[in-house]
Amino acid sequence: MRTREIGSRRQLERGVTLIELMIAMLVLAIGFGALCILISGAIASDNKNSKDTAATLLAQMVIEQISSQHPNSTTTIAVADCASNSWTVATAGGASPSGTGAALITNSSSLGYGGIDPTQALSAIPSGYAMQYVDARTTVQRRTTFAGMS
Repeated sequence: MRTREIGSRRQLERGVTLIELMIAMLVLAIGFGALCILISGAIASDNKNSKDTAATLLAQMVIEQISSQHPNSTTTIAVADCASNSWTVATAGGASPSGTGAALITNSSSLGYGGIDPTQALSAIPSGYAMQYVDARTTVQRRTTFAGMS
């Protein structure tokens, strides 16, 4: 009788079946797949944010140089990028409200109302109000546009 009890307990405690193991592996594979997607998305977002930060800092530097000029000044400012390309930035303003330079978004219901229109072609912006600088980390040209001061 005692041997029967031991034999039936062994059958109950045999361990993990192959189907249970395959289901566990499937759950882990789905989890790792989702984790890979999250990591690649984070890397892409970080790369884009780095480029946006570089463009913002460059634009801020140029705007500070323009602001340091006399309001009626028509002089130009020379800016060099990481590849030693020299860019000339115009400081002459234009008539209000649009000034001179890149076109602004004039649709009051747009989220970018009053800001520079990012959809305009670089060739449509007057000379001295846009530049394609070279980022030192990637040696890829980036675009920065300036709205003229009025």
